[in-house]
Amino acid sequence: PVTLSDGTTARAEDVVAAAISKAKESAEGMARWVEDKFVEGNVYAHLRQIIEDAGRLGTGVVKGPYAVARKSRKWTTDRATGITALEMLIKNEPTSRRIDPRDAFPDPSCGEDIHSGSYFIERDYLTARGLRDLALLDDYDTGAILAALMEGPKGRGRDRDNSRTNGRVGESTQDTEVFEVYYYYGDCTPDDLLAMDVELTDEELYLGGIPAVVTMLNDRAIKAVVNPLETGEFPYDFFPWEPVADQPWGRGVPNKMATAQVILNSAVRALLENAGLSAGVQIAITEGALSPVNGRYEITGRKLWKFKPTDTLTDVNKAMAVFKIPSVQEELSAIIQFALTMADELTNLPQLLQGQNNREGEVKAPQTLGGMSMLMNAANAPLRVIAKQFDDYVIVRHLRRYYDWGMQSPDVPNEYKGDHQIKALGSTSMMQRDAGREFLLQAYGMVSDPEYMIDK
Repeated sequence: PVTLSDGTTARAEDVVAAAISKAKESAEGMARWVEDKFVEGNVYAHLRQIIEDAGRLGTGVVKGPYAVARKSRKWTTDRATGITALEMLIKNEPTSRRIDPRDAFPDPSCGEDIHSGSYFIERDYLTARGLRDLALLDDYDTGAILAALMEGPKGRGRDRDNSRTNGRVGESTQDTEVFEVYYYYGDCTPDDLLAMDVELTDEELYLGGIPAVVTMLNDRAIKAVVNPLETGEFPYDFFPWEPVADQPWGRGVPNKMATAQVILNSAVRALLENAGLSAGVQIAITEGALSPVNGRYEITGRKLWKFKPTDTLTDVNKAMAVFKIPSVQEELSAIIQFALTMADELTNLPQLLQGQNNREGEVKAPQTLGGMSMLMNAANAPLRVIAKQFDDYVIVRHLRRYYDWGMQSPDVPNEYKGDHQIKALGSTSMMQRDAGREFLLQAYGMVSDPEYMIDK
């Protein structure tokens, strides 16, 4: 028996079961709250984008949670008059979004984890219209924004050097003038924050450094706030396609297969050049022995030639010779196949994942249930590794910050709050579920055989 706080006794197993049930309900409630924020902010689309960024550029970057003013509509009907009125509600909600890796600047001394660095800087772009909208908000320095508008954009600006073409040769489309805005996440001294009109508590005044977020425009601070996360973490996560030692950036598919790509380009170029050379013949004529009747030295059909015998040349067959350039298409095609196979090996993404199992010279899997199952498991191994890396680098860390946000937010019900841990199951379970579905499609034909005793 266990003595409870009110003095009564209960069986230990009942107390443990009640505690586990309460903890489970609390964890499920917090999970539903995070899920709601992901759906409201369309976060899943941004997560898919960072996977694409990681495959192309080597690293995907996601930012969150950060507060956004989300508008919602509420229709209210007055029972007395029957009139229905629309009410616009504005509420600060946490969300996440994808960041272009080329606009992310972590502390160079951070090593493999950006959270080990002293600061993190994000670059963003705003037009003059967007800055004027910010000047209307209370927490922005209106004078600094107006001074920046009078100066005009400083720095490179988006796409200033690399203009986008509009499809017509010689013409390009330039961006309207944009302002570079920088968001600094790192520690600031209390004096600096007080100079930017940030209200601090008595405890914060005695700290040497306070985690803050400072918005910079044209070398001016236009906004400064204490980091909304009480943990002081940077709201960023890096997803490297293939991690690289001592740096947060990874290697993407194009980088890994760069050598194979060079071989492939050279081999295809040589193949086309050889095809052009070997398609025609080289003709040699003894000077003075042959002359065309029409006076034009060109090869056409039904053409007449004049033969003029000499003391040393009496046979017309010896006056003209035809030479054919040998075709080496088969040898060059073998090099192309080698480059494609090399790309598979270097990227760890075999063509089997793209639905192909018939490449020339490769070992083919037996067309049996067991053989195909083993082949699919081997082919999915790289995807399972990437899915697990996505859980480790993004899901666990990202959801932990959402959990911290929910714990400090008054909008989250108290029954959802508890000492929870993040356990990522989504990416890996989806891979397993997909593999299971493929197996079921193959195994369904065995159901009709009574010897297997398989229940449909």
